[in-house]
Amino acid sequence: MVSTSSPGAPGSQRETWGRLISTILLALVPIGVFTYGALALVIAAGWARLPVNRVAAFLIGAAVGELAALGLVAWRLHRRGRTLRDLGWGRSTNWQAIVLGVVVAVVYSGWTVLNLHLGSHLLEFSWLKLIAIVVALVAGVVEETIFRGYVMTSLADMGYGLFVQTLLSGLLFGLVHFYGFGGLSAALAVQGVTLLLGIALAIIYLIGKRSLTPVIIGHALIDLIVEPWLLLTFFR
Repeated sequence: MVSTSSPGAPGSQRETWGRLISTILLALVPIGVFTYGALALVIAAGWARLPVNRVAAFLIGAAVGELAALGLVAWRLHRRGRTLRDLGWGRSTNWQAIVLGVVVAVVYSGWTVLNLHLGSHLLEFSWLKLIAIVVALVAGVVEETIFRGYVMTSLADMGYGLFVQTLLSGLLFGLVHFYGFGGLSAALAVQGVTLLLGIALAIIYLIGKRSLTPVIIGHALIDLIVEPWLLLTFFR
């Protein structure tokens, strides 16, 4: 049975809303700076005419920003007497959660491929796909550490139950994935589905005994399948 709380390390500071919000905002800063900074550099250099160049810049910038964000979160945890293991790194899990992570990844990827007509590109391999593979692994680790591990552990530490932990984890995950490149209606549709994905991953995190392994696998698998074709669709 999954516990409704996840106690911190001995001697650690109790989490508060102020610390939770400030840490999330701190993590988002380098992601935004590096992602859109990379796009600005591509535009300034005159390479933005081709969508593949814009997507490559976006992906590389996002990966660098997310690694920086992970470092900042780890630093904030250290200051409070905690480590990434308290969020689920290296924690034992079960096969049910891993299977569910793969199933959710297949369902979400299938919906994306069918609705955005990406099927003809799935077997293509190029230098851009190689970048997307690296970024998929980074995104799986970093985003799940923050939105499942950190957010849900912090809420549990503050005394909130599983429903609030799951819902807020999904809401925050959906909000930070708002991309307006393809128009407002398309962006809202993608954001809504991403919110549902965040909730599903939060449930898997709980089923997997708060181990990040199943959700990292599921998240990375989705990005491995749909990227860079999803971003290319938006940028075009």
